Amino acid sequence: MPLKTDVKGIKKAVKVQMKVLKQVHPDTSITNSDIDYDSFANNIR
Repeated sequence: MPLKTDVKGIKKAVKVQMKVLKQVHPDTSITNSDIDYDSFANNIR
């Protein structure tokens, strides 16, 4: 993964994760506003 943050790719990955989370926990309502994309990017680097 390139060091420069690929925000589009991260958002896509987060969306996929949200889908999986909603399948595992259907009552969980997590929106994009709850996600700190920068910290998420740091976690996957």
